[in-house]
Amino acid sequence: MPLDPFEDAFQKAEGERTSNDDGRSVFLDHEVEPQIRWVIESATESVTLVTPYLRLWEHLKTGVEDAINRRVGVSFIVREDEKFQPEDLEWLHQHHVRVIKVPNLHAKIYLNERTVLLVSSMNITRTSTMDSRDFAMIVKSEDDAKMFRQYVSNVLRARFQLIDWERRLEDYRSIKRLAQERGTASQ
Repeated sequence: MPLDPFEDAFQKAEGERTSNDDGRSVFLDHEVEPQIRWVIESATESVTLVTPYLRLWEHLKTGVEDAINRRVGVSFIVREDEKFQPEDLEWLHQHHVRVIKVPNLHAKIYLNERTVLLVSSMNITRTSTMDSRDFAMIVKSEDDAKMFRQYVSNVLRARFQLIDWERRLEDYRSIKRLAQERGTASQ
């Protein structure tokens, strides 16, 4: 038996791709990120990721690209005052990912078209996958799943704002051009 009772669980979680096939519905710490990817990978029509904060990482991008290649619609619902990394903004735009901004968002709900619904404490950020103490729970009850899906619909209806991609991308490109010009001028 390991000296640290949690060591075995962490080692097991690090090697898991998805841990849903054992019938569990609650996942902790390093087990959470594979479950979010599983929501994306198991989608056949649409996937919606509700997270206040968004910082893309390579495994997530790969999962989103695979979903798009399968003709799955991908949407992120994020906090209205979320400050995007310019590279993330450009990547989302290039991949035709829908981003909806909602004021005061704190919920983290990851769902696809009626087959999987995951409620979690984890934000979609790289640091959350590495440093945070998080949980996730698959909602198995049809009544509870219906309630969460209705909640997401109500949040969208209450007030949302699609990101003005062209303006944000042009701002980003202008800043990038200016930085390049300053770099060339100083040489």
